[in-house]
Amino acid sequence: VRIEVDKKFFKDSNFVAESEDYQGRIVEGISTEILDKGLLSRDDSLVPWIEKSERAKRIFLDKVGKIVIRYVNEISSQEYGSSYYSLDLNGRDLIFETRISTYSYSDGWGEKLDEALDLNVLDELTVKEVEKEIKEIEYKIQHQIQNPNLIIDVDWAFVDTENFKKQSAPQRRSIVEGLKHILDRGFFCQDESLVPWLNKTIR
Repeated sequence: VRIEVDKKFFKDSNFVAESEDYQGRIVEGISTEILDKGLLSRDDSLVPWIEKSERAKRIFLDKVGKIVIRYVNEISSQEYGSSYYSLDLNGRDLIFETRISTYSYSDGWGEKLDEALDLNVLDELTVKEVEKEIKEIEYKIQHQIQNPNLIIDVDWAFVDTENFKKQSAPQRRSIVEGLKHILDRGFFCQDESLVPWLNKTIR
């Protein structure tokens, strides 16, 4: 992925009229503030965010070929971003726009692009966590009913549905984590749960 700086703003009469020291700080801010916070140094920066998921990295590289950094007098769109900046996908160009007065507030690219690019990194991590816990439940059932062939298979197709995706991140996590509680109640925690019920008789 290439990174390109749109230099048009640096020819703006208002910018040219500023002192060389001020101009230098603004130019330097592209690397020390925008790219560092947006791409690298925070937990919600883009690179650490997609590093959590090989699938998310593949999606990002498939959809984005170039990152364009652009200073503007007024942000043209804020569909993705914050009140301080915008992120917009134009073809395979990811365009970042910010005002000079707010360029230091450039963090959060990972979380913002998660929605824009349909990466769903946190959902994937939650599914992996719950899958491990379901495997533990599976082993517990196999041991208690003495049947090593019993397998628990979850159909995760629901996490790709629009109905699921429109929920808030905490709600989505709660829905996925709810599966282990369903299994626990269904198999173990009450007298009428499956394992205690089966253990009432050898037959």
